[in-house]
Amino acid sequence: MADAELIIEELRKSGLIAVADRLCYLQQLAVDDPDERPMDVDSLRELAAFLLSERRLPHPQIGVSPDGLAQAEWRLPGTAGDLKGGGILALEFLHSGLIRFAGLSAGLKVNGTLSKADTLQAVKPFTALLLSPSHDRRRVPADLGPITKQASGLVPQHSHRSDRELIEEALEEKYLRRPARGA
Repeated sequence: MADAELIIEELRKSGLIAVADRLCYLQQLAVDDPDERPMDVDSLRELAAFLLSERRLPHPQIGVSPDGLAQAEWRLPGTAGDLKGGGILALEFLHSGLIRFAGLSAGLKVNGTLSKADTLQAVKPFTALLLSPSHDRRRVPADLGPITKQASGLVPQHSHRSDRELIEEALEEKYLRRPARGA
């Protein structure tokens, strides 16, 4: 059994059946279409470790970037302000173990690339909304909207990054605007 299959099976055994099913579907897309890049095993491993350690969060929408990185996205419950229907929290799991994140909700914008612990601290206002009683934790969306549309133009309010890192992120803007596969 390949590493990806073992990781997906572990998610299934841990009760994350809908997530495991979605990952199987995305893996099969890459097999069926030679133009599709399969999900990177290291990125998949980071996603699985995150989901297993953060069980209190509702199931996210799962996707894969054009570069083969695992993505997780949560829709936030409705909030006051100009974002009808709430906001969004999107995470992309890098090979290095870092997480690229973007969150947008009424009056709150955050993005960056940090360790898991620092990412969780930076997105705490968003996870609090996900854990609120108004959020339907049983709902498991089947598709992933592009992370990048919500991420472009966000102000890094919780930045622990140097100016050089911010410039490098701006240079990656072209990458960030590509749509996610599996949308």
